[in-house]
Formats: sequence, structure tokens, C-alpha cells
Amino acid sequence: MSHNNYLGGVNPPILVVASHGVQYLNMAQVGNQLGGIFQTVAATAGQQYSLTLDAAAWATNAVGAQVQYQLYDPVSSAVLATGTFTDAVGGTWTPRALLATATSTSIGVRIEALFSPQAAMGIDNVALTPVPEPQTYALMLAGLVAMGAAVRRRGASR
Repeated sequence: MSHNNYLGGVNPPILVVASHGVQYLNMAQVGNQLGGIFQTVAATAGQQYSLTLDAAAWATNAVGAQVQYQLYDPVSSAVLATGTFTDAVGGTWTPRALLATATSTSIGVRIEALFSPQAAMGIDNVALTPVPEPQTYALMLAGLVAMGAAVRRRGASR
């Protein structure tokens, strides 16, 4: 983790400020090994999920860092959705998003640095959320209409 107060260099400071809060994940390179994170979470088969994150090369003087982000089925190892992002000049957080439908009772998130000629990629503000189905919105709208009608009737009877 990198913190907003850590500069890494004095003239000029080279690290970016977190896109959300005061810390972000710095997927720094150790030797020839690039960083990454993996997580498996419980899911509902057939439910659509949204992965959102912010990505940037963690140093403002970095060139060409690249990150890949995926949603996959841990049971079958099938990739459900994938994206890549290359930050040519560091320091600017860019929002990224993927949508995928779970094919089993779990869904995996994989975010990893693919290439880092100077400084690795930073990620922040990562979220995996279920996307409500259209019938959920329809039911909510019907409830609001019913509440509005009840309030209107109550006001008319006074």
C-alpha cells in the first residue's frame, strides 16, 4: 500500500495521490515479478456483476505501465470479462469497469500488472457489485407509484 504522505522522491515528488481516500495498492515490481491481486467471492449464478476500479502508473514519471483486470468463473476457470489499461504517462487515475454474468455460485476477480518498464501500476477504489435485474427496478417503481397514490388519496380525503 502507498500513502498520500509518502513522496518517494523530494524534487519532484514522484508518487500520485490516491483516487479515493489516502491509500492505494501499489503493484510494485520485485525483481522480475509483477504485482497482482486475486479474490473469489460468493455469487448467484445468472446474476450480472460489475467490477469498477481506478488505475494509474503510481509514479508521475513512469512510462508504459500496463494492468489487466478480469472477472472469471473459479469453478471452470472460464474468463467472463477482461480488460487492459496502459498508462503512457503516470499520475492520472482512470476509471475502468467490466460487466459479467456469474456462471456458478462464485465469481473471481483478478487484477495484475502485465508490463512495467519503470514504475508499476497503482489501483484504487476497487468494487464488485451485483447489478439489479430489470424486474427489481420495475417492482421498486410499482411500490413508489402505490405509495404516491396512497398519499394522494389520503390528502384528498382530508
